[in-house]
Amino acid sequence: MGWSIGVVCAMYYARGLGLLVLEAVAITASVTIGLTVYTLKSKTDFSYLGAGLGAAVWALIFGGFIASLTAAPAMHLAMAVGGAVVFSLYIVYDVYMISRRLSPDEYVFGAISLYLDIVNLFLNILRILGEMSGRD
Repeated sequence: MGWSIGVVCAMYYARGLGLLVLEAVAITASVTIGLTVYTLKSKTDFSYLGAGLGAAVWALIFGGFIASLTAAPAMHLAMAVGGAVVFSLYIVYDVYMISRRLSPDEYVFGAISLYLDIVNLFLNILRILGEMSGRD
């Protein structure tokens, strides 16, 4: 996974969009820290998000397939924004599950889930910034 992210970042850098990668890292870190603090301080039970987020990921997969058949930049931007929202909510859900629901034996699963949420959020933010720059 790390190698493929490096390839994506190198492609942006080769197009002269290296600064966008740093911006995406900063935005991803800020969103992740903010959502983590919010989830840990909140008394809300976020376990209800699980089923809806699973359906949302399937909608993103289906929408991504449709978007790959079109050349509409608005569709690609909408998919990236939708992906960023879904994976932001997944961060809230997974932080809640790690902090309040998972047993110590399941922490590795929780850490991997959170890692994948952050990586997907980063990639979607990078896509949004790339689309907004007009040079993607």
